[in-house]
Amino acid sequence: MSARGFTLAVLGFGLAVWFGLVAWLGYAVLGPSRLSFHGHSGQVNSVMASPDGTTLVSVAEDTSIKSRQYPYRGEICSIKLWDVATRRERATLKGHTCDVWSVAFSPDGRTLASAGDQDMTIRLWDVDTATEKAVFKGHTARINRVIFRPDGNILASASYDKTARLWDVGTGKELATLNGQGGWVYCAAFSPDGTVLATGGNGMAMKLWDVATGKERTKLHELVP
Repeated sequence: MSARGFTLAVLGFGLAVWFGLVAWLGYAVLGPSRLSFHGHSGQVNSVMASPDGTTLVSVAEDTSIKSRQYPYRGEICSIKLWDVATRRERATLKGHTCDVWSVAFSPDGRTLASAGDQDMTIRLWDVDTATEKAVFKGHTARINRVIFRPDGNILASASYDKTARLWDVGTGKELATLNGQGGWVYCAAFSPDGTVLATGGNGMAMKLWDVATGKERTKLHELVP
């Protein structure tokens, strides 16, 4: 959904944008799409609109199924930037050597973050020039989620290595490793003021972390089997 809430991008074996509201998993019939974007040849895993709604980013598995056999060989991930007004592909961002499962625009829309699977890296891209700005390394398993703090200065990541991490966007330095989730970390979200990070995963708990100290503040809920 764009920041203005007027358009919706739906995933599948292709990419389309609807005018209006989302339906169950994007598989319900919404009527004719407002726009269609053609360029991917495989499954689209993630899509996001820039804060101003003028650019879409999509992530897909665009190479042959043979290249997906373990161990992964070659580039099997395609990250594309699209101009919403013209429906034209602006650029393909190359750098990850495997699937990407999460992308995020910075609040000002000038930087894009992407999170890798087998290469276990976070990459920052300049949206205007479509060039790689930085590579963050530290996670030891697939990265499920990346998200910018509302001021754009800190990036949070969540991973199958059972940690969430905080990164300084300007320097690339890892600010904190948040341990204690009790299992894989699937998701992360900042509070509106950016002082608290919430994380969740398969450890049957959601936790709140103090961003300034990297310390756990609260365990919100624990599921009882």
